[in-house]
Amino acid sequence: MEVFDRVIATDASEKQIASAEKSPRIDYRVATAEASALDSSSVDLVMIAQALHWFDLEKFYSEVRRVWKPRGVIAATVYKLATISPEIDAIVYRYYSEIVGEY
Repeated sequence: MEVFDRVIATDASEKQIASAEKSPRIDYRVATAEASALDSSSVDLVMIAQALHWFDLEKFYSEVRRVWKPRGVIAATVYKLATISPEIDAIVYRYYSEIVGEY
């Protein structure tokens, strides 16, 4: 199922962009997370996969605020479960082990 009508995918590496899987719904661009060159107030969702630790977070969040539409969403994914504090970790672990289950 196709979820989004349009995706703008950016990466600072021209090589990464060149080897990305092609799709008519995806517009690939070479750009950093901190200077995306996207139009202001043009993005519903900012998605980061396995890269947030590389960003200059102050500049990145400023860029996100610039490109977001009202009520925009940011989502960051990682391969491992994040650990934050024992109380939060217990909730996340329960969610993954009892609710999501094996995938």
